[in-house]
Amino acid sequence: MPGQSEVRLTPEWVDNSFTTYKLNGEYDLDGGITLKGGVDYRKFEYGSRALQRVNTSDVPAIPGGAGIAALSKIFEFDKGLGLPDSALRVWLAPDLQAYNDTYDIYSNTGIWALQENTGSRADVTEETSGAYVQADFEFDLFGLPWRGDVGVRYFKTDQASSGNVIRGTGREYVTVENSYDMWLPSWNLAVDFREDLIGRVSVAKTIARPGLGSLSPGGNVTVQGANRNYSSGNPFLDPTQSKNVDFSLEWYPQSGAVLALGLFYKDIDTFVQSLQRSAVYNTLGLPDSLLNGTVATPDMVFQVTQPINSPGGELKGFEVNYQQPFTFLPGFWSDFGLLANYTYVSSDIEYLTSTNGTGPVIDASLIGLSKTAWNVTVYYENDTFSARVSAAYRDPYLTAVPGADFNSWQGTNATTNIDAQMSYNLTESVRLSVEGLNLTDE
Repeated sequence: MPGQSEVRLTPEWVDNSFTTYKLNGEYDLDGGITLKGGVDYRKFEYGSRALQRVNTSDVPAIPGGAGIAALSKIFEFDKGLGLPDSALRVWLAPDLQAYNDTYDIYSNTGIWALQENTGSRADVTEETSGAYVQADFEFDLFGLPWRGDVGVRYFKTDQASSGNVIRGTGREYVTVENSYDMWLPSWNLAVDFREDLIGRVSVAKTIARPGLGSLSPGGNVTVQGANRNYSSGNPFLDPTQSKNVDFSLEWYPQSGAVLALGLFYKDIDTFVQSLQRSAVYNTLGLPDSLLNGTVATPDMVFQVTQPINSPGGELKGFEVNYQQPFTFLPGFWSDFGLLANYTYVSSDIEYLTSTNGTGPVIDASLIGLSKTAWNVTVYYENDTFSARVSAAYRDPYLTAVPGADFNSWQGTNATTNIDAQMSYNLTESVRLSVEGLNLTDE
């Protein structure tokens, strides 16, 4: 219905290109030492575009003699699910083919003509030049064989991020440049206490770069019914940095079996945080003209999202892994086996509530990370038939800090998923498989 309905046509596309050059070399010295080194160059290019209608609310009236039923279809969703009688299982859904036959909505003419969504345009180029040196070594100490490596990598990254930023009542395509360089040392050591018992220790500094799409200087206003959002990039984002220490002890009691315990600690800096907040549109400093053609008004509340660097925090925990084929059992039972692991992680991350860092800081766990998680798989496998049942559990975890609508955080409840899979080799080249996922309907 005109004035009460919307038809949104928003084709989007992304182009990525990668260019990489590497040159590596090594030289063997006496005494079990091997020197390695190399240089590399990488260039990543990212570009995104989107089109949209001038006015999503410009919808013509239904032709005379026709009703809404002519443009709709019934959608049922209940077959084989065993839903209770009270469950909603039938919906009235738009018939896209009928809409196109009636209004020619894909013609790209008249009220259906598309124009560039300038807020969605982003072009990012990231060039990184680097070099590394590393020494691999082996030696005996205290009657035990030791091996490992020590090295350092240096890199320099140059970024050019382009997008349409808001200037006054319009937009201007600008390019913002940013550069950073770092030294990344690492040290790994392993010792064979016995042929079946290995200890390992690792110390390293690592980084995780932000996605190129988050580096655009531009922003975009989107209104979809009651969902009103303003999102922007940040061309000055630094990569997330982490100083890591890992210890592990691995026992291999028989072929194919292992019991391993790992301890880890991470000190995280410049954590890339997606800052979400709610704000009235007319307080954002954006022109009202960006709302033209939408159902939103300047006095409405928008969800505002932008990536920023926060102080980070600490992460520590342990992991236990157990893998055991039951080959020591007689006959039929020797084809069974078990895979299991358990992870405990404690994290404390500082999340900012304002882009300038003047607002309060929220201390919470790392987004997307559960405090405890475990997986167990029981399997049977021979030359022709295999079957396995897996159970996976994870504690509740956070999805956004701070959360939307002025909540301190948002999260997801604990889940337990059970999957099953079976396969049978009909011939040497034909296999029949059946798989069931999320049998607990989490």
